[in-house]
Amino acid sequence: MIQRIQSIYLLLVIAISGLLFIPPAAPISFVKSATSNEFDIVLNLFSLKTRCVSIDQPVYYMSLIIFNSLIILFALFALLKFKQRPLQVRLCYFNMLLVLLLFGCMYMFTDMMKHKTANPSVIYLLGFYLPPLQIILLFLAAKAINKDEKLVRSADRLR
Repeated sequence: MIQRIQSIYLLLVIAISGLLFIPPAAPISFVKSATSNEFDIVLNLFSLKTRCVSIDQPVYYMSLIIFNSLIILFALFALLKFKQRPLQVRLCYFNMLLVLLLFGCMYMFTDMMKHKTANPSVIYLLGFYLPPLQIILLFLAAKAINKDEKLVRSADRLR
């Protein structure tokens, strides 16, 4: 049901995760000062290469794509399970854990790439700041779902 506020929150989480797959919202940008090459790390579904440099170990990069895809799937599943509010709350909390893992992997990947470049300067782009926003939206969705559950339980008591 789209008219519920938690549905809007979950749709925003799906949209933000979708933004991470688009190159203008790349999470991290590295600037190599030795050769002054700029390259972006993008959560792109179609390639594992950056603009200038290919990634040596795509396993870490694939974990970012997998976590982001799981976030989209679980948020969509929670959105469709509107009749099962306790399950929706658990899915929101599990999705928060996945977002934290995604954020941790993005930070780990940044740190790993910093050590592979000579005198790097790292610029965090828009995509790096989106996961904390997703956590806030998921928390608000879980809070709204709990509020609905309390309302339904109080209405059942009155009958």
